[in-house]
Amino acid sequence: MDEKTVQYYNENAESLYNFYSSVASGQGISKYFLSAFPSLNAKILDIGAGSGRDILELLKHGYDAYGVDASESLVYTTLTHNPDLKGRLQVSSLPELKNLQGKYDSILCSAVLMHIPKRSLFDSACRIRELLNPNGRLLLSLPKKRTINTKTFRDLNERLFYPYTGKYIRYLFKKIGFSNIGYWEDSDSLKRSITWITMLFQYSNSH
Repeated sequence: MDEKTVQYYNENAESLYNFYSSVASGQGISKYFLSAFPSLNAKILDIGAGSGRDILELLKHGYDAYGVDASESLVYTTLTHNPDLKGRLQVSSLPELKNLQGKYDSILCSAVLMHIPKRSLFDSACRIRELLNPNGRLLLSLPKKRTINTKTFRDLNERLFYPYTGKYIRYLFKKIGFSNIGYWEDSDSLKRSITWITMLFQYSNSH
C-alpha cells in the first residue's frame, strides 16, 4: 500500500470514518453481496475495510466476515465506534497481508487497488489468490476515472490513484487463474462525480 496514502488516512481517520459510514445499507458495492457470495455462512475477508461498513453489512446477512486496513488510526477509530468488531478487524495491507491465518471462501477488495503502486500489483493479486479457497470468489471495485496529477497519479491530498483500467485488472487476474464472471459500472454512493467499475472473479486452483 502506498505510504503517502496511508498517512492521509491516519491523519484524517475520524472524519473519514464518518464520511464512509454515511453510505446507506444496501448501497455501493454492498448491493452485490448476496449475488456475489451465494453461501450465506461463507468466510469472507474485506481488504481495505476502512470504516467497517461492509464488514457490518456482511455480518448482517449472516456471513462470517473479517477485515483488514492499512491505516492503524482508522482501524482504531472503527473499533472505538464498533467494539463488536474486535477480533474481526486488524491492521494489515497488500501486498503482504501479514498475520492472516487460514483461507477464505470469498474476498472483498473495494476501492483499494488504485492505491497499490504498479510494482506491487502482481504480488498483491497473487497474495489474494493465496488466501482463497478453491472456487473462491473475489469482488473488487476501482474508479473508472479520477481527477489526478497525470505525472504522479496523486490527488490533491497526495493519495495515489494509479489509473488501472478494468481491462487491465481483468487481464491480470485471468493470467493467475481467475475467471471474470461479473462486470458492472455504477455512480458513486457518496455523491462524488466518480464512476465505479465493479468486477466479480472466481478462482480455480486447477490453473
